[in-house]
Amino acid sequence: KFLHKPLILRHDDIDSKQSNNLIAYGPDDTIAYAHYFMPSRYIILMKLLNDIKIYLPNYKPMKVIDFGCGPGTAGAAIKEIYSDNFLKYTGIDISRSMLDSARILLENSKIDCVFYDNISNIIKQFKGNKD
Repeated sequence: KFLHKPLILRHDDIDSKQSNNLIAYGPDDTIAYAHYFMPSRYIILMKLLNDIKIYLPNYKPMKVIDFGCGPGTAGAAIKEIYSDNFLKYTGIDISRSMLDSARILLENSKIDCVFYDNISNIIKQFKGNKD
């Protein structure tokens, strides 16, 4: 069950140069994307994060902003590697079904997760916020 209706891009949300590069995935597309791309990208991220943990042992991310988060692959990998320190995940994607997938993937964790599908919502949320 998806939490949002399929995304309809409004002209005032994006300019014409950006609109040619945007892909809004629907529920079926998200499932296909997650099955095809997610496993390999998760493995690559796990390798990268393990290497970072080895070479920078004092680096312990507490908050992550993931632009183009898709189904939450990076959030899942960071949660796995930095589970003791990772407190807040902010996922940003234009596809609401991708955000639904990320929300489901990370819902049973102790991480505070926030998801956005519109840049103006992010600006409203963080305007004046010093945290």
